[in-house]
Parts: sequence; C-alpha cells; structure tokens
Amino acid sequence: MNVIKLEKLDYIDVIRGIAILMVVITHTAQQELVKLPHLLSVFLGFGERGVQIFFIASAFTLFRSYKKRNKIEKSPVKNFFIRRFFRIAPIYYLGIIYYILG
Repeated sequence: MNVIKLEKLDYIDVIRGIAILMVVITHTAQQELVKLPHLLSVFLGFGERGVQIFFIASAFTLFRSYKKRNKIEKSPVKNFFIRRFFRIAPIYYLGIIYYILG
C-alpha cells in the first residue's frame, strides 16, 4: 500500500474540538450539579449539534482521503476497510480480553 500524505487542515481539528466541547459541556450541564440560568441552559441545549458537526467534519476528511487515494490505488474502498480494521481491531480485542480477564 502506498503512503499518501494529505495536507493537514488545522481548522477541521478546531471544528472537531469545538464539537467535542459542545457535547461535553452539555452532558456536564445536564447533571444539574449547579442551577443554571434559563438562558444559559437553553444555549447548552445546542450541544447535541456537536455530534452532527463532528460527523460532518469527519466525513469531510474521509472524503478528502478517498478522493486522493482513488487516483492512486486500484481498490481504495477495500484498502480503507483493511487499514481501518488494523487500526481499530487490536485495541478492540485487547479491550475484550481485559474485560474477560478483569
């Protein structure tokens, strides 16, 4: 497999970071440890949009990668799933083993 270097788009990481913060802050506010003013609680209700924003930003980066690889690789979709499997599977199976033994 070829190693393809894509230009890193820092603003996408910023968007993802903001989306993650939106979700974390919303979940924290939902614990009701502190009584929040109504306006602030309404604003924090928009945190659920953070998940959608994160998915859109991630889809954009996946599409960019696919578009670049499609020009070079014979079967970029198959290769994507192979790469994804070897990235996710080891930690997944380690987690299962840890759960069974723990």
